[in-house]
Amino acid sequence: MDAIHDTGAVGVSTEVTSPDTRDSERAGTAEVAPEAHAAERQVPDRHRLNRGGDRQANRALHTIVPVRVRHDPRTRDYVARRTHEGLKTKDIFRCLKRFVAREVYRHLTSASSGAPSTSPAA
Repeated sequence: MDAIHDTGAVGVSTEVTSPDTRDSERAGTAEVAPEAHAAERQVPDRHRLNRGGDRQANRALHTIVPVRVRHDPRTRDYVARRTHEGLKTKDIFRCLKRFVAREVYRHLTSASSGAPSTSPAA
C-alpha cells in the first residue's frame, strides 16, 4: 500500500470498514470498484460497468490509479504490457481500479486479523 495516495486510501478504507461481514474479497471490493457486466448488445469486447456502489470510494480509486501510473514502476510496466496487448486506456484503468480495491481490501482484512499484508505486483 506504499504507492497508494493517502487521501485515496482514507476514502476507500472508510467504505470497507467491516471486512468480516463480507463473504469474499470479490463481495468486499464490488461495492467500491467498477465491476464489468456483459453488454446487452452483441459486441464481445465491451462491458457495462456496474454504476451502483459508492461514488466517493470510486473517486478515491480514480485518484489513486493515475498517481500509481505516474509514479509506480510496477504499474507503468503493467500499463505498457496491457497497451501492447491491445487494451484501451479506459479498460486498463478499470482493471487497475479493481486491483487497488482488492489490495486495500486485503490490507484491511489482514489488519483486522493481525496478519501482515502482502501486496502482489500489478
